[in-house]
Amino acid sequence: MGPIRRVREPHRTVYCVAVEPADDQYDLEGLKHMASSIVPNIYDANVPAEILCVRTEGNWDMSELEGVHVGHSTGANVWSAVHLAERLHEAV
Repeated sequence: MGPIRRVREPHRTVYCVAVEPADDQYDLEGLKHMASSIVPNIYDANVPAEILCVRTEGNWDMSELEGVHVGHSTGANVWSAVHLAERLHEAV
């Protein structure tokens, strides 16, 4: 939440996307399913323009791709970035 607020100060058109597990039964350490978690004080639901709900299986697969040496929560972020890029490509 803090970094996106700072980035938006000079660049109002920044599009913020939050990433969270699709349900409360997940295996992604580092991500919170906000509906079933204790919400941190810094969280503001009005900041993200969109919330992408990701499934555990796809994120495990993404983090285990050759050349992508990251943990599973980062795999969720990589999956989300690929998903958003595909959506943007289809829109043009």
